[in-house]
Amino acid sequence: MEGDRLVPDALPAVLLAVAAMLTLPPLASLLRRRPASTPNRPYQDEDGVSSADEEASMSDGVPRAGVLLGAVAGFWASTTSGSAAAIQPSASANVPRATAGLWGLICLQGLAILVEPRAHKRFRYGIATAVCVACVACVLATTAVSRQMGPGAPCSRRGGAERAACASTLLASLSLRRRPTVFFRGQRVDQEHGVSLLARCSFSWIAPVFRLARARPLGLPDLPAVGHRRRARTLRQSLAAQQRSQRLWRQLVGVFAPTIVRHWVLVLLAALCGVGSRAALYQLLRCLEPAQRRPDEDLPSGDTTRAALAWVAVLGLSLAARSVLDTRLSWLSETRLQMPVIATLKALVFDKSTRIPISHGAAAPSGDQRQPRQTGKEARGGAGPSLTSLMTNDWYGDALDPIRVSTKSGELTLAFAAPWYPWRAVPATRFRVRCSASCSAASPWCA
Repeated sequence: MEGDRLVPDALPAVLLAVAAMLTLPPLASLLRRRPASTPNRPYQDEDGVSSADEEASMSDGVPRAGVLLGAVAGFWASTTSGSAAAIQPSASANVPRATAGLWGLICLQGLAILVEPRAHKRFRYGIATAVCVACVACVLATTAVSRQMGPGAPCSRRGGAERAACASTLLASLSLRRRPTVFFRGQRVDQEHGVSLLARCSFSWIAPVFRLARARPLGLPDLPAVGHRRRARTLRQSLAAQQRSQRLWRQLVGVFAPTIVRHWVLVLLAALCGVGSRAALYQLLRCLEPAQRRPDEDLPSGDTTRAALAWVAVLGLSLAARSVLDTRLSWLSETRLQMPVIATLKALVFDKSTRIPISHGAAAPSGDQRQPRQTGKEARGGAGPSLTSLMTNDWYGDALDPIRVSTKSGELTLAFAAPWYPWRAVPATRFRVRCSASCSAASPWCA
């Protein structure tokens, strides 16, 4: 008997301790909060910077209020006399106390979410609230199994109210947005990491682009900018952080190792869901075909019906989980592995191509013109500047060297030798500038 009561006695206490640890950050935020603790700077993270208008238009008042109202309703349902009387006398008396304690902690979290002005803090508290609501649901499920009650029991209405409070609180806590809309170089960043966890899992964050596509043809300015982790510069820096002595495929594996592990985990879970659905279908068929059961396995008609309904629920859940995992696996494979790897390789090719010198073997100037000074790879190879040097104007200091200075009629003539040219070599390039008032004949530049 003591072994049977071990799980109902220990599980609520463990879940209550977990919920208490998750409530510490919201409680500390409530205690530290001042009357006018509004952020005076716009939100900013690695993806971009938000604006005051975007933060003002960010409306999540309904989910914030829904979390607190659902927590209060659950606390009221757990502390009433009907909830305490629903417990079987043989069950532990700590179960209703633990449930009421869990709901009390959720009420504190809901109050912290309601008064917190920063969106990313509310998002974290919402995740903690969702975990606590899952703890309450686990306690309720354990209690329902331990008391073995039918649907016509007098406490079913009270338990249904508490389960409805769990569902509403969980839905509201997962509907909190993570951040306001941010911009990168004046372009809106995609909202994959800015929406709520529910919207992210359901892929509804891409809905604005689809609505715009139905209205008119899309252009490049209509598409949002990608996040920081998927930009070419970030990918190139991550690859540069790897050991250069390794092969390229080893460097790529080192960069995308977390994503590869997530991919393997999703594949394993999808396979387990596939096996689980087939096992549930087998057990359901055994319940529906009495001839396939042994004589010692005969069950009453009511128990057979409940077992069949339970296996139907397990079958449906396993099929739904398999569908969600397949969708997430396809999304992870394309957007977290295939596209970033291609972008990384393209960035490497572009970076290499823009650093290759344009011309080689330029002819030396004739006459009294001397070969200008060259440094770096251009001096070693006798080649002109690269495309990157042309775009950044870094080639002026190395490629141009004054070789003759003369003054005529108050004008200063500087002759520069250009040993390279994109399509032909020229001996010299002449620039005419007027002497300043401080220039004199004794100046070393004036001959």
